[in-house]
Amino acid sequence: PAPSAGADATAEFFGGDLAGITSAIEDGTLDQMGITALWLSPFVENTPRFHYDGSHGVTAFHGYWPTKPRGVDPRLGTEADLDALVKAAHRKGIRVLMDFVINHVHEDHDYFAAHPEWFRTGCTCGTAGCDWTEKRLECLFKPYLPDVNWQNPQASEAFIDDAMWWLERFDLDGLRVDAVKHVEDLAIFNLSTRIHDRFELGGTEYFLLGETAMGWAGDDVAANKKEYETISRYVGDRALNGQFDFVLHHATASRVWTDDLNGMLHLDYWTRQSLAHYPTGSVMTPFIGSHDSSRIISRADYGSGSDTLRQKWSDQVRAAQPSTDAPYDRVAIALAWNLLVPGAPLLYYGDEYGEHGGDDPDNRHMWVAPAQRNARQTSLYNRVSRVGKVRKERAELRRGDYAPLTVTEDVLSFARTYQSETSIVVINRAASARQIQITVPSNLSGTLTDRLDPGGRMFAVASGKITVDMAPRSSAVITR
Repeated sequence: PAPSAGADATAEFFGGDLAGITSAIEDGTLDQMGITALWLSPFVENTPRFHYDGSHGVTAFHGYWPTKPRGVDPRLGTEADLDALVKAAHRKGIRVLMDFVINHVHEDHDYFAAHPEWFRTGCTCGTAGCDWTEKRLECLFKPYLPDVNWQNPQASEAFIDDAMWWLERFDLDGLRVDAVKHVEDLAIFNLSTRIHDRFELGGTEYFLLGETAMGWAGDDVAANKKEYETISRYVGDRALNGQFDFVLHHATASRVWTDDLNGMLHLDYWTRQSLAHYPTGSVMTPFIGSHDSSRIISRADYGSGSDTLRQKWSDQVRAAQPSTDAPYDRVAIALAWNLLVPGAPLLYYGDEYGEHGGDDPDNRHMWVAPAQRNARQTSLYNRVSRVGKVRKERAELRRGDYAPLTVTEDVLSFARTYQSETSIVVINRAASARQIQITVPSNLSGTLTDRLDPGGRMFAVASGKITVDMAPRSSAVITR
């Protein structure tokens, strides 16, 4: 679309569309990274207007200001384009999740015009006396975003019917449910139950992934009890299949990978806490980067607390592309860990090659095609894509349990075992080489191979152990 007069250049539609995603599916771009599922930002029709964030105009480029219950935003494409995308993905064995906004609509929405009684007005989340969690049900994200009252039966039925329509009409594979804690619990349970009764009893499975944004209450499990419980309350039978693991994210993304506040002992500990504190059978999503935070490589470059990362508008001096190897190496091992621990990991677009940027909206640059990337970006992409492809090839890296092996402040090694197969993951976060001796699981013997090493280096098991030399900031997947 044409630029919106008055909108900041960083908070504008850049031209990405559904057809572009279809092209990336069909040309093998996603296959090269081992991608098996796509979470698409909301593609429902949004307002053409913009609103001010302070003195800067922001458009609905993100998709979270819906004005229609059903209908693809024409700036992104047509229903035929969405059909083509889903069909192309399914031919490649890739599932497609729709981002479903259930907490609010834009004030221009058809429902708000016809049924104002379906919505609540109140204080604005995050302002004085209006805490995001304490006022989670009644606070408004913005004054122009009416809050859906899920206690109203007509509103509840309408939004659930819309979700069912999207799933069935476009043969989607599930939903990423936005802002879960900001709607009544019954909204999640009723939505899940209706999907189960309508589709899953006939054998069609849908994946429901929730976003319940919580924090991290410090380096103490007991202090984080509320965080774990709030996320867990929406997961289970006739509920969500899993949620984004915000506790693990806050405990590790910056503290371990970018700021060096903690090491691998801390990383292993909090990984195990996540496995222990969420419901049995849940499929949680570990993540390093997302559209809600500054880019991971810029945090690795500047430090997560840098004022530069808070500069996000076109008239400000924003984060620059890193000019040294270190940030790229940090991101490479961070994403290796993220892709190889249990769960359904999120890879935020662009992180695979090191897209830079500060806080939202500066974290939403256009994706850079391979031919336009520099040498450091290409090297990072090659490292990350090898991890993704090995994960797709090895069932134990997708479904296996987690067993720490040798763990030091600098080096983490753990085993992932599923049925009779085991892979050993080794990550060195130090800026210098490390040698580590690992006692391997009993089902591994003979000669093992590092599946991430382009040359396929090998290790001989002797007396149940292997000795592994790890280059600075490197990772390995060792298996038969």
